[in-house]
Amino acid sequence: MPKQHEQHETTITPHVAEMLRKMCPGWKIEQASPFEGSQATPDIMAKRAGHQTIAIEAKPYHKTREGVSQVRNRYIGRKLTTKWVGVSETLHTAMVIRYPKGVMEASGENLVRALKAAHDIEYLLIGETRGKPYQFPLEGYARGTLADIANALQVGAVPQEQIDDAVAQMDRDIKVAATWLEHAISESDAMCDVLEEILDQRVKIPVDAESERETMDDMLEETPELKVSEQTCRMACLIITNAFVFQNAIAGKKIEDNKAKETHKKDLRTVNPLSHYEGRAMNWREVVEDWETILAVNYQPIFKDALRMLRKAFIYDVAMMNKVLEKLWHAAYTLVQSHLPQIHELAGEIVQRLIIDRKYVKTNYTLPTSAALLSALVCPDINVDNLPKVADFACGTGALLNGVYKRVQRLYEQKTGRSSVEIHRDMLENNLAGSDIYSHNTHITFATMASAHPKVTLGATRVITAPYGEMKTAEGNTLYTTGSLELLNTEEFEITELAAEQLHGDSDESPVIMNRRYPDGEMDIVLQNPPFSRDGADNNSPKARKGVFVSHQHSKHDKEKMKAALARKDTRVTHGQAGLGSYFADLADRKLKKGGVMGIILPISCLTGVSWQKLRNLWATQYHNVTIVTIAEDDKSDSAFSADTGMAECIVVATKGVAENTGRGRFVCLDYRPKSNLEASIIGEYLHTLQKPSQAEDIPHGGTRLTIGEQQIAQVIECPIPQDEVWSAARTKSMATLQTAHHLRNGQIWLPLQLAPIEIPMARVGEIAQTGFHAEVIQGKKGPFSINKSRTASDSLYPFISGANYIEQRTMVIEPDAEGTVRPENRSELGKVMSVNSHAHYYMLPTFSATSQLAMLTKHPSIGASAVTNIKFENTQHEAPFAVWCNSTLGLLCHWMHSAKDQTSRGKIKLNALKMLPTLDIRQLSEHQLAAAERIFVDVANRRMKPLRECDKDPWRHVLDARLLAEVLGITDDETHKALHALRKTLSQEPSIKGTVKRQCNLAKERQQLREKGIELPGSE
Repeated sequence: MPKQHEQHETTITPHVAEMLRKMCPGWKIEQASPFEGSQATPDIMAKRAGHQTIAIEAKPYHKTREGVSQVRNRYIGRKLTTKWVGVSETLHTAMVIRYPKGVMEASGENLVRALKAAHDIEYLLIGETRGKPYQFPLEGYARGTLADIANALQVGAVPQEQIDDAVAQMDRDIKVAATWLEHAISESDAMCDVLEEILDQRVKIPVDAESERETMDDMLEETPELKVSEQTCRMACLIITNAFVFQNAIAGKKIEDNKAKETHKKDLRTVNPLSHYEGRAMNWREVVEDWETILAVNYQPIFKDALRMLRKAFIYDVAMMNKVLEKLWHAAYTLVQSHLPQIHELAGEIVQRLIIDRKYVKTNYTLPTSAALLSALVCPDINVDNLPKVADFACGTGALLNGVYKRVQRLYEQKTGRSSVEIHRDMLENNLAGSDIYSHNTHITFATMASAHPKVTLGATRVITAPYGEMKTAEGNTLYTTGSLELLNTEEFEITELAAEQLHGDSDESPVIMNRRYPDGEMDIVLQNPPFSRDGADNNSPKARKGVFVSHQHSKHDKEKMKAALARKDTRVTHGQAGLGSYFADLADRKLKKGGVMGIILPISCLTGVSWQKLRNLWATQYHNVTIVTIAEDDKSDSAFSADTGMAECIVVATKGVAENTGRGRFVCLDYRPKSNLEASIIGEYLHTLQKPSQAEDIPHGGTRLTIGEQQIAQVIECPIPQDEVWSAARTKSMATLQTAHHLRNGQIWLPLQLAPIEIPMARVGEIAQTGFHAEVIQGKKGPFSINKSRTASDSLYPFISGANYIEQRTMVIEPDAEGTVRPENRSELGKVMSVNSHAHYYMLPTFSATSQLAMLTKHPSIGASAVTNIKFENTQHEAPFAVWCNSTLGLLCHWMHSAKDQTSRGKIKLNALKMLPTLDIRQLSEHQLAAAERIFVDVANRRMKPLRECDKDPWRHVLDARLLAEVLGITDDETHKALHALRKTLSQEPSIKGTVKRQCNLAKERQQLREKGIELPGSE
């Protein structure tokens, strides 16, 4: 029962309504009876055009579920009065809030102060979508401030499913219209020429020989007949659809033109809304007339190209083009009728689905939830008197830039109680900078941000289509430009007809100030999801090979010239093998001011790859408040923040400048990718308020749990990020395992459930042995060997292990599978390669669901050609102990922690990283210990083991672990042995080890299947 001195919630609620009203300009927030034929009265009603109406029920902290059942039974589904009708005529969304004890006990002036200071107000969104109930969070209540309540109203008022439906419908309509347009173009060379000139998207594709192309380079070297591509047609249709949508937003209005000191009104009352065309035969001339009127006022990026297509291209087939235009009007009208506040953002989602070139240039479309999360992380708060300057130099369709802008708008309104229309023009013209190599992307970026307040006209913005590819100077010289990366050498894009295009709203004839400079050290926030392209990344996909500057529009010659231009840029932390992502991180660092925040999405391999080491060192030594976010899902695609990279990714957020926590990082492992923008923004808020998370140096009890309501969404751990080290705390479910690995690297076995650590000697692989060479050194153009597969390779003069053969490599002793032939012309390199010829080998590219051994020995010295590399010890007595350690659970833990986790059930370690891999320091073992390890090896070496993923179910792995602990390390207590068994179970469930394959290995079945083919497997089960 509540205490006598506590306030009743009805006393508190009027204050809450008033405070929310100030935080949410443009919203109608009142205490009212909103339902037809019912006196049921929620405590607060909230409504805004384009959103669902929301009913709010307030309860004291000790009433746990009463508010939820009351809202479900009394409010959801009821018909609203005309005064409260929003997107729907019935109520679909409601919120329950619970006042904390501190608020309930306050009174008078203290009550308002308590409400402003409270960080533990609980709230819950409930409702129905598609006739089915939904709830957020699923269990319990989220906690936060009144500002968080306001944010939940604004972000959570539209269910994501409704947006997805609108995207799907718009996508289909545009694709159908594009098919008709493509057919019309095939009948009209003139129409083809006009569209190519307007969109500059003609693609070099041999019309009759597409099926005969073998590689991307072959295609780029051809000089075939040109045709306008499917992508061009779809892009043309998207631009027209987007113009229709924006037309509806400004039709019939007087537009504010506040460029001058006095605000003027420009009349668009003669412009028709989209409903005007309903039930009428489409006439392109009517559309042209409307768009000419609009262009006389402003909005050049949105309407200029759309109008040119209607005037110059559509006239060649008026009947078909009216059909296309009607379909695109339908796409826009359907979207407008949905009343979604995210209408213009949907164009960004559609454009990404239409870009064919993404197969080659690796353009990464940022998921809306990822944009919401990153925006919350880089912009926790704002100074309303000094609004942040924000840049995205790989802006795509503006998902990240617009995400931050929306957050700035909400924070401004919450802090001032005034509409964000006051800051709109200044933000777009001066504070929001975006660049991309595709004009359709920058146009969508402009439209998306401009749509926040479409009545406000704009002059020159800082959104620019960067110069890319071959360019001609005024003197007639040829330059090869690299898009936004030109800013690595300069602070200003050259604006010429053939170079960059600056977006501005005014007509071409109107004088505009060229706002094209991007000074170094200017930005408060730089956030990016840059292309990950690097050469050689897709050698297994020759027909869709990705690479730096590979594109339909650039020849092989162009590509090489652009790469040469890029190599001349002034960089600090870039690396060719890291790809373009490292260049964009370098650019972000250059443009940030001290105290500015970098937020970037990169492949998760950036945390462990040797080629990324310079960038990690930059973050470790010259930044602070470093936060790394990954997703601990089994499938790599579910561990991405982008829509279609197909690899695990990470978000890195860091503040420029040295501070107290420089050299340490917070690693956040999400249990799953956020399911809604609201959930994503709450995660960002929670991470900012988290004070002291668990540390890697702690007793292995796990990380700090992050929950929304009663559901865990993530775990957090703080780790040292020293120079020249991998950052291994990523995509992990068990933070206790991370702590164990940290202690093991530092010479201690300290497992979960262990009461105290046990000291053991540890070193790095490069300290105790020589490693092999890259495949290029061995068998490349200058390598001494050519290699041929052979089942009798062990009898060869130069036996090789050419790669993975999982079934035949399930024992610690394996047979070579290839033989080398010396190339006479490269014989001088033979001695170098043979200097590391050895019995011991290490597998650098294990597939955890298939690979059984990490370290293997051959009876005779053999060369590891690529995936398997040599490990050469001075003392051959160290070979067997090395294999015993590496194939134990502790060895697996060391490998897994230092491997890339970007692929499903893969544990790739590159050659240079292998040298840094922690391992047992065999040099410090006694003769007795070495002999014990040799005995274990002899007893287990020919036993066929299950794949590493099944280490918890492999009896011989258990034997290996037990004997390693007892006989080599002298650890015999039951506590440690039981703890190691628990570690096996934990590791087998880690997402990057477990993967998505459900099938378990059957050793006996494998043997029988090969026996039927006449192949007898070595070893025994």
